[in-house]
Amino acid sequence: MQLAISRSYENDAVPVLITDIAEEFSYACKWELEIIRTISDMALELGRMRLSINEEETDGTTLQSD
Repeated sequence: MQLAISRSYENDAVPVLITDIAEEFSYACKWELEIIRTISDMALELGRMRLSINEEETDGTTLQSD
């Protein structure tokens, strides 16, 4: 079972534990997921704001025509 990966492309070929790589990858995935959630939340809020503005504009034109 392989426990480490050697970074032979770097000057010092120091082996890196696979568990360390997996831990860093997991952290990066969590960070990316948080970014995606933030963007999604912002998009939902923007959609709600636009819907609210459209409803206000529609209500305003309806009142003016009465």
